[in-house]
Formats: sequence, structure tokens, C-alpha cells
Amino acid sequence: MAIERTPQKLPQRVDAGQAQKAPSARAAAPVAETEQESDHSPLESAVFDLRAKFRAGDHADALRAVDKVLALSGSHVEALRTGGRIGNLTRDENVALRYWERLGHTAPSDPEAPLQAARIHLRRGQHAQALDWAKQAAGSQADATEALQIAVSAGLETGWPEACDPLLGRLFAADRPRALKALARLVQDLDCESFARLATSLQPQLAGDQGFADIVAKAYSGWLVAGLEQELASRELEAAAYYRAARSVRPAETNAQRALDRLSLPSLMAMRDAFNARDFAGAIEHGVMATRINPDSFEAWQTVGRAQFTRGNAAEAGSAFRRCTDLNSKDAPSWLTYGLVLNQADDRLGALAAFQKARGLADSEVKREADASIVAMHPLLVRDAQQAVSDGNVDLAWSFSDAVLSIRPGDADMPQLRRDLLRQQRQQIQQAWNAGSDSAADLCRRYLRKSPNDTYASTVLGRTLMRMRAYAEALPIWESLARQAPADSHNHLQVARCCRALKIRDRGLSAAETALRLDSKLHEAAEVAEFLKALPSSGARVAASQRQ
Repeated sequence: MAIERTPQKLPQRVDAGQAQKAPSARAAAPVAETEQESDHSPLESAVFDLRAKFRAGDHADALRAVDKVLALSGSHVEALRTGGRIGNLTRDENVALRYWERLGHTAPSDPEAPLQAARIHLRRGQHAQALDWAKQAAGSQADATEALQIAVSAGLETGWPEACDPLLGRLFAADRPRALKALARLVQDLDCESFARLATSLQPQLAGDQGFADIVAKAYSGWLVAGLEQELASRELEAAAYYRAARSVRPAETNAQRALDRLSLPSLMAMRDAFNARDFAGAIEHGVMATRINPDSFEAWQTVGRAQFTRGNAAEAGSAFRRCTDLNSKDAPSWLTYGLVLNQADDRLGALAAFQKARGLADSEVKREADASIVAMHPLLVRDAQQAVSDGNVDLAWSFSDAVLSIRPGDADMPQLRRDLLRQQRQQIQQAWNAGSDSAADLCRRYLRKSPNDTYASTVLGRTLMRMRAYAEALPIWESLARQAPADSHNHLQVARCCRALKIRDRGLSAAETALRLDSKLHEAAEVAEFLKALPSSGARVAASQRQ
């Protein structure tokens, strides 16, 4: 019997406990020798040898066979997995970890490797590494309960990074008692605002969970008491942290907000007095204190922004007004002032967007000012577009030209500038294509965002993707070209080629037959059609899957 017909292939997954039941090395040896004598590649022979030694329980030789396979193919999944399992069987964590981690990096979606690595790191008390691997395992497994348990345990020991919040939410669905226990510890370990952030993120999911509600309610009451104690001791910032946490978990209740208003009032009053007296440094100092107590104080941010702008501190003023627009996105004066700040900082595109936002929200007075600011930007944007062209920055020049045309659609200079930009970018595409560079694909995509129906850029993109074997991405491009030029047989042939690679029978067969009808000399189209006819139709595949 020929070797290739001998049922020697191991199952994909070998349980650690089954390795001891494998055939002896003596029984496996003749088969391995025969395999070596057959016409197989060195890699195939090495893999066969690895399987035989592992089945025989000869772990030392199997590990050497693993390394031999990896010397031939450094990312060989079966060899890496076998090395990890040998480390597990021999209780050698260094060996196990070396192969499991390598497999986890080589095949990030592998369901076993990251979990095995997470287990080992957790046993060793290496919590940061355990957390990283457990997060990867939780994302690659359908049943991620153990990975989530490890991630939460490791997160508790590493100060609970914010990325752990959603993991705890998933653990509530998989192992509620353990998740509640972790939450009860976190309310003690985390500072109040970090726990409030976590609780707020979990509230939509756990609205009906009484255990969760009890923990949050107890925390809320404790924060109000602790805030009052700190306030009476004249420690305003410490008190404010407790009140902010309380407001975060129960925004509908007014106790915490009233306390924050009370704490920030002295700073707000001092800020107003300083600003009215044109003591802008003092206004900034008192305003910043007010925002530290209550980061949602619109008045404080607005006054700080105005004071910073008056002092010529554009970056600081921009940050303050940006915060104003976050707090009240419908406040037209904030958008207008934010645009003025951005324009002064030479962020012309950002300024235009802010002015346009102000114009859309404003009453007549602010609207007039926004309109005047937009008109005044036109020559500046024209200059910026021309400068970007000189610098060779095609995409930025195009963005500036878009902005110019949004202000003055009939601008006489922009059409020629845009034609020059497209010509420049087309030359870059041609150079990349002639050089056989895959960068042609990205250049074509950028070009097509500016000129979506350009057949030259689409054709180069389609051909480059075919060369890169990115058939799924190339297919819609060739289909679009075939619709644009239905009499071009080569576009239909390219569609058929993509479908052959992707095993898409019906669409590919239709395209191949169309190419042959347009040009009967296209022998490749006939070959593709014959290949696709041999594939089951989509209806047959659906029926087969239903029978299964």
C-alpha cells in the first residue's frame, strides 16, 4: 500500500492525557522510515517524524523534531502547538511558554495558545503578561469564560487598567458570582472616580442586577459622606473627586451636583472679578481651579478660553473652547470663537469647519460674523492650496481646494489647480506601476477619492491587487469597469479570473461567457468557464448545507 494512503495522520488536537496511549516508538519507526524514503519534501518528512515521536510519547526526541520543523518553517502551527503541549506534559513551563507564546504571535486568532500562555503567567504571578494573553484569548474563543476569569484576576493585581472594564462586563454574563466578587474588591481598591467610570460602563448591561445595584448604592452613599467630610476639612479637590464620582453613577440625583456648585462658586466669583478687571492671569488661575473642581463648568471653560486668547495663548485657548463645544455643541458663540482661535493658529481647515458650524446654529448677529470670517478665509485658503502644490502635498492641496470651492464654488483658479494635482498624482501612479511597486494600490485609492470614475486609476488598482492576490478587493473594481465599458472583453475576463480564485461560480461563469461572446479568441476565458462549470452552483451548495 502506498504511504500516502496509509491512515497515519494525527488528529489536529491531541489531548495531553491521550499521549500516553499512543503506539510505541518501535511500531512507528518503520512507517517513519518509509516516509523518509518517499518523494516528500524535507518539511513534510520532518512533520511526519514529529507526529510519530509525539504519538510514541518520546518527548525529548519529539521536541528536537519540533525544532527541526521550525528551522524549516518558523511559523509552523502544528509544530509550535506540539512544542507547547510537550511543555505541558513534562511540566516544563519554560518550554511550554516558549512555544505557546510564539504560536500566539504567529497565529493571533488561535484559540489555544494565548489561553495556555495566560495560565502559565498567572501561575507565575506575572500578572501584566497574564492580562495581555488573556485579553487575546478572550477575543479568539467562543467560550471565553476561563480567559475572562484570568483577565479579571490579573487586572485586579495590576491596578485595573481601563481596558479591563469591558472584560468584567463579559464576565458578568459568563460567571456572575466571580464578577460580583471582583466588583466588590474593586470598590475598595480603586479610587472613587475610577470605580465610578467602571460602574457607569456596566450600568446599561446590569440595570436589573440587584447585586450590582447594591454595591453601587453603597458606594454612592459612602462618596457623599466622604465628600462632605473632606469639604468640612477645607480639602476642596479631594471633596470634589467624591462628588464627581457620585454624580457619574447617579446623574439624575442633584445632591452631588449641588455640592460641586457649592465648591466651585468661590473660584467662579474670583474668576469673574479678575476677568472684569482685565486681570487675565488671575482669571485663568481661578477659572482653572473651577474646572478642576467641576470639569463640566461651561462658564469656567469659556472664561479661561477668552482670557487665554486675549493673552495670545492660542493653543490653550483652543483647548478651552474645544471643551466648550463638547459641553454644549449648540452654542454658536463658542464655535465662532473656537474658529477664530484655530484661524490664528493657522489651522485653516479646522477654522472653516468651526465657522460653518457657528453659521448653522447662530442668530443673525453671530451668523453675520461667521459669514464675514468665512469670506475672509478665501484668499488665505487659496494661498494655502498653492503652497501645498509647491510642497508636493497633493492630498492637502486637494483638501484646501475643496475648502475654497465650498466658500466660492465659481472660483476660477481651482479647476486648473485640481487638474494639475490629478496629473501629478497620475504620474506617481504610472511610475509606481512601471516599477512594479505595490504602493500603486494606495496611490490609486487616493486618486479615486478625488476622481471616482477614472478608468485608468481603476485599471491600475485592479491589476495591482491581482498581482498581490487580493482577489476579493479586486473583484468589485473589475465589475465596475465592466459596467462602465461593457464592450471591453478584458474587463469581463478579469472578473472571471477573480471569481475563479474566489470559487464564485455563477458570477464568474457569466463574466467568462460574456468575455468569449465579445472575443472568441480569448482562450483563457474558455478555460476559466470550464473550471467554474465544475464547481457546484450556489443553489446546490445551499441545498447541501441544508441537508447537513
